[in-house]
Amino acid sequence: MRRNLLIVVLVLVVAAFGYWYRENNLKTLDVTYFYANGAVDGIQSLVIKKYGLDTKNHLNITFKHGSPGELERQLLAREADIAQTSPMIASKANLDGKALRLLSPQIHMSYNILVPAASPIKTLADLKGKKVAVAPKVTAAYTAFALVLRSADINPEIDLNLIFGSIPDAVKHLQNGEVEAATVSYPLAATLVESGKFRVLTRLEDEWIANEGVSLPFVVMVAYADWLEDPINRKIAKRLAATLHDAATLIAERPDVVTEESNTELNDYLTQNNLSKDTVKAILREKTAKDLYTSWGNDEVSAIERVIKRAKEYGLLPPNAPEDIIIKPSDL
Repeated sequence: MRRNLLIVVLVLVVAAFGYWYRENNLKTLDVTYFYANGAVDGIQSLVIKKYGLDTKNHLNITFKHGSPGELERQLLAREADIAQTSPMIASKANLDGKALRLLSPQIHMSYNILVPAASPIKTLADLKGKKVAVAPKVTAAYTAFALVLRSADINPEIDLNLIFGSIPDAVKHLQNGEVEAATVSYPLAATLVESGKFRVLTRLEDEWIANEGVSLPFVVMVAYADWLEDPINRKIAKRLAATLHDAATLIAERPDVVTEESNTELNDYLTQNNLSKDTVKAILREKTAKDLYTSWGNDEVSAIERVIKRAKEYGLLPPNAPEDIIIKPSDL
């Protein structure tokens, strides 16, 4: 009798442990995550859903997208607790009472400077005195552009003739010959390069790496500090980072997944963005992986720290903008 009672107790303990383990480690958690229109993570999100990478990490991600300005507004208005933004925007937001914490890097500085194929411009220094189409001055894209040029001893506001506007505006200015160079990111740059009428002068992150020795995290995952106090939310953040990095790794190992015919939603996306030509798809297979971070470790943390430090030195951030807002993966 006593032996039977012990067996029953043992079974109950095992069942309770199994329930606890499933609830804490295997239960699928829901999260909504926003990305910017025209950004490379639009492709990444469709690869995630095609291959169920969120499900494999015990997440159910609802992806939504909007303009960069709208996403920033939503984040700062706290219409989202976890989102993506520039490290510089997040640091400055803390000065305004927004306790944002920087998590995993997502997108490298993905902007390239394009010039007409026959342009005499050969180096970054050759841009001095030239008309250059760039993102609006209030955007993260412009601030990152300015950061790279300042690192290369070029002050864009003094040395360049800047024309501000959206990426589509920049493309039109370049196509119409109204500017001599423009900052454009992939995937949208693929169509211009494929036409043969334009060429990449430089990938801005390559210039940064040459001068700084670290990568340039352009977009990072961020979350509000009090939201991260909940252990469940910390799990969501950790699993979300793992899912995004799994997708980036898959794209790096199998570039064909960014254009495969069996991914109906992805093909619709490519068609809507004029990226469906075979020659354009070939460029996407070559370039997409380079813009996505596949890991989150000490090197990436150091890279984020460098961005904030240099931005303060160059006056792109206030001197008191915080640097100690980065959460390491081991602390999540």
